[in-house]
Amino acid sequence: MNIERIKKIVLSLMTKNSIRKYYNRLKKTAKIQKLTLTQKFEIQKYYQDNYGVKVNTKWHEILYSISGVFRVDYMPFDVYHHLIESFSPFAFKKVQDDKVLYDWLLPNVRLPNRYYSSCNGVIYKYIDGGKIEIHFRNLLSALANIDNCIIKPSKDSSAGIGVRGLQVSDGVVVDYDGSLEKLLKSYRGNFVIEEKVVCCDNLRNLNPSSCNTLRIHTWRNRRENKIEFVSAFLRVGRKGSLIDNGFAGGIAIPIGENGTLSNSGCTLKTYHRYEQSDTGITFKGYKIQQFEEMVEVVCKAHHNLPHFDFIGWDVTVNNNNEVVVIEFNPDPDMRLDQLIFLDNCLLSKQEQIYKVLFNHDKDSD
Repeated sequence: MNIERIKKIVLSLMTKNSIRKYYNRLKKTAKIQKLTLTQKFEIQKYYQDNYGVKVNTKWHEILYSISGVFRVDYMPFDVYHHLIESFSPFAFKKVQDDKVLYDWLLPNVRLPNRYYSSCNGVIYKYIDGGKIEIHFRNLLSALANIDNCIIKPSKDSSAGIGVRGLQVSDGVVVDYDGSLEKLLKSYRGNFVIEEKVVCCDNLRNLNPSSCNTLRIHTWRNRRENKIEFVSAFLRVGRKGSLIDNGFAGGIAIPIGENGTLSNSGCTLKTYHRYEQSDTGITFKGYKIQQFEEMVEVVCKAHHNLPHFDFIGWDVTVNNNNEVVVIEFNPDPDMRLDQLIFLDNCLLSKQEQIYKVLFNHDKDSD
């Protein structure tokens, strides 16, 4: 047995253990509504007839129990892991999914204005359209007085964890119980410090305290040799919150292909549906400014990432009406995001993507 085969076996075992733990956690968050035999039959029939596979219906049961909405075409969580590993292999993600590398990976994309970053402990200062390496002590000195910026992890980040405003006055970090050195070292050598993006009025009106962003999914259709839009939803922070992520209390609302919001959105950490933002704006029919342009920008950017066939992009429009890419995610977590859509996250592309996934023919003509 060669080393690559051993790696695949180990990764498979780790994945199975991870989703088993995830299932056990989810069971504690909602009263389980058991599926009927008819519902289970309908699920298996859908997957068997269309894709020739048998699935574990417990994931449909979890989504049904949380949302109260039953669908045969929900994506089981083990299928999600299969999709991500097939289209965006972990080995490439481990290296390339690093925000510090964005100016190399995405040279033609507008990114947030960066001040400093650290990749594997190598610290960069951004000047005159480029960057230079500096020492940690120089960074501490440079940050002694700074405001209106964000610090966040550059690797292995999710759900807005580690994202915070950075305000330092005479070497003291505002709203932090510890020194500046302690805060920086908590990111273990991998972080970016950048200007806080101010959204355009169209997005800021939904909640002014957060940078409200869109999650846009794109897929490389190798048969047609093109990047395709799959689905999108808007994330809106709550009153006074810096974070817009649905797992951090923000509201996520589906966006139609014409750029208008759906009737309702939801929070995910504690599932609840809303029809309005905290500022009183009704979601139904609300038009997202420059939606088509955002989709075009990320589809073009996807061409720069040949190792990843499926990507979730976080993107916004700033107060100069410029499309800004906040980050890309080669493993966008679409498991509970199905609760946002009350549907699978692949929407009209699901059949096309699944047929490639289950037939293992993504490289075919």
